[in-house]
Amino acid sequence: SAAGHVDSGEDYIDSARRELAEELGITAPVELEPLFRLAASADTGWEHCSVFRCRYDGLLRLDGHEIEDGRWLSPGETDRLVADASSPLTPALRDIWRRFRADV
Repeated sequence: SAAGHVDSGEDYIDSARRELAEELGITAPVELEPLFRLAASADTGWEHCSVFRCRYDGLLRLDGHEIEDGRWLSPGETDRLVADASSPLTPALRDIWRRFRADV
């Protein structure tokens, strides 16, 4: 996943494309499928979140200044991390994953 803040003058799609490039090195044209939005809450740090899906089959270049950890996880492994209160996932990522799994 990639996440970030919308800059002044940007819309959510432009911000998502910028964050994909900054964090994961995805600069090729990709379709961003809007999935859902999360309202601002304590879990999101009082930020509004727009969630998109992107399918990409190229090389990823994780930016060490932007990404603390990167690894491939199966959906089941992600389910277990989300359910484990001691895992380092943020509350927002937990909410996003649960919503995504309920919708697919």
